[in-house]
Order: sequence, then C-alpha cells, then structure tokens
Amino acid sequence: MATAKITKKDMQQDEFIEGVFDFGEWLEVHWKRVAIGTGAAVALVLAFVAWNAMRERSSQEANRLLAAGIEAFSPEAGADGQTPAPRYTEALALFEQAAAAGGAQPIGSVARLFKARSMIALSRSPEAIPVLEGLVAGPDKGLGAEAKVMLAEA
Repeated sequence: MATAKITKKDMQQDEFIEGVFDFGEWLEVHWKRVAIGTGAAVALVLAFVAWNAMRERSSQEANRLLAAGIEAFSPEAGADGQTPAPRYTEALALFEQAAAAGGAQPIGSVARLFKARSMIALSRSPEAIPVLEGLVAGPDKGLGAEAKVMLAEA
C-alpha cells in the first residue's frame, strides 16, 4: 500500500482554500454589514472629492478676482504708452471678494494684503491696521514681513 506524501506547500494551499470558503460563508451571513460598510466608504470618498472640487473652484475664483484687483490697483500701460490712473475703490472691492473666496488658503492671505494696501492708498489706514496685524500673526512669514512694513506705513 502506497502512502501519499503531503507536503507543507499542499497543506498551506489547502488552508488557503479553506479560508476562502470560510470567508464566503461569513460573507453570506454578514452581507448587510459589508454592504453598509462599503456604502459608507464610497460616500466618504465622494464627499472628499466634492469638498476638494469646491475648494479648487473657490481657489480659482479667488485667483481670478485677485488678478482683476491687481489690474485695477496698478494698471499697465496701454498701446499708446499712457498708464491709466489706479482705481483703488474698485480694487478694494475685488480684493475683499478674493479674500472671502480664498478663505484661509494662501491666496486669501495675499488678497488681504492687497486689501490693506488699497485701504492705505484710500487714506483708510485705521481700517487697514487690523487686517495687517492678522497677517503678521499668520503662518506665512513672507507675508508677515510685508505686513510689518505696511504697518509702519499705516
């Protein structure tokens, strides 16, 4: 009588197949929990993607408003070589909108810096001081240094 020799590899393969069948049985019993968990994970991923898209859209809007505000703050020379006068009031409104759209993002801080510059240009220095102090206390050291210089001007 010949005895079949079972190797370690065969035993591991049998254990793996048995584990797969056990998991299949567990899945048949707990399919509702798995479906709820999977649905929650998918919803979480979709919520993150939506939040990221909204943040990107607001950042793009803030960039557009900031660019328009900078153009109004310091307009470029036209084809005739004449530089039009700055439109500080218009620039201030655009910088306020850009700061609101940018929120706590770096673009929002840059917009607040230009907002303060516009206020100083409009002789509204007392209103610019709290904005500049907020930038000095902020995380961006470059903007903080620029805000300190503008505080001295104000």
